Amino acid sequence: MIHLCAGKGTFRLRGFLPLILILLMIAEVATAADAENADSLLGVEVERASDLSVSDLSITYSDDADGQGPASQDSGVIGTDIAIPPTDTAVTSAENPATQANISVSLISMEDLYLDLQNGSSIILLDASNDPAGFIPGAISLPTLSLVDEERVLRPISELIEIIEAAGVSFDQPVVVYGDCMECADSAFLYWALRYVGLDQVSLMDGDLTAWASRGYPTEPMSATMPPGDIAGISPRPWLLAEYQSVSAGELQLVDARLPDNYDLGSIGSAINVPSDSMIDPDYGIFKGAEALNETFSSLSMDEPVAVFTSNGGKAALVWFALMETGFDARLYTYSDWLKNQSEDQSTAEDANTSAIAKSDLAESMLVQSESAPELPVAPLPEPFDFFSDLSPECFGMY
Repeated sequence: MIHLCAGKGTFRLRGFLPLILILLMIAEVATAADAENADSLLGVEVERASDLSVSDLSITYSDDADGQGPASQDSGVIGTDIAIPPTDTAVTSAENPATQANISVSLISMEDLYLDLQNGSSIILLDASNDPAGFIPGAISLPTLSLVDEERVLRPISELIEIIEAAGVSFDQPVVVYGDCMECADSAFLYWALRYVGLDQVSLMDGDLTAWASRGYPTEPMSATMPPGDIAGISPRPWLLAEYQSVSAGELQLVDARLPDNYDLGSIGSAINVPSDSMIDPDYGIFKGAEALNETFSSLSMDEPVAVFTSNGGKAALVWFALMETGFDARLYTYSDWLKNQSEDQSTAEDANTSAIAKSDLAESMLVQSESAPELPVAPLPEPFDFFSDLSPECFGMY
């Protein structure tokens, strides 16, 4: 105890005073160091955050008290349709229904695009044409044929990402897609592919190169090039390509986007027919207005997802875009995949039936009958996801 009195008490105060001052100084230095460390850490985090795009930012949350338990690994994201970047984009799946939230599509008019380019916008222009006659100045050629392999089957997501990066596409720049033929659906399909791999800053030009030139906007004979971009860590949306299991189980509303003549020859279940070219205004070469599209889709319910298909899937992208623009949750599918899987299901059923018969007492007599029966010809079926099996010289789009 320290006494505040004269004599011996004063001696005691003076004896302890240096010790007290030293302790106070140590405490002050420790506090200052902690504050300095905290400021330094905050500075690092702010610096890191400033280098990230919106699609890179994420927030995490925890159900446990200290945030250190297993529950702290659960995470959410900034934005409504950006999932947390997966470890391996090649094997990303959409098993969790929460990752299948609807996405919004973006349509940009030719007039607005021209003004943006005149004002020096950093837009990346992608030309989806497979045999372009010219380009919008600064456009990069990314033909839809590059999205398929030698057998004209849609490439895996991991390969699509590499192709898109090679064209110069990165997270931090907006992308606008166009083509030389709106009804051919090259631009709509490339737009779908960019959203399929997970990109968000993407718009589709409402019109094609012919309409662009007819307005007096400039074109040039050669495409531009850019250094490779970076979309590593992107979170794909594989659910934008419908699966046979969902279609056959009746989980999706179905829209057949083929021509009426093909639809009349056979379709899938209760699919309604909405030809892909009916999405385009024939007088202006752009998408029809919201009122006309809403009337076209009036028989569909907004409460259930829609699968839209053509023979190979490509031209269905026009209807897919229009469905998404009017508020539907849509994905692409192909009639060829349906036929292939139907054939496999039938073969499986026949094999199972044959196996059951072989175990019965009538196996021998049935075998004799089957050998004497005439053999029926089987028509070959198209390969699944063959987006380019029926190209014509007039239109290099997909059917």
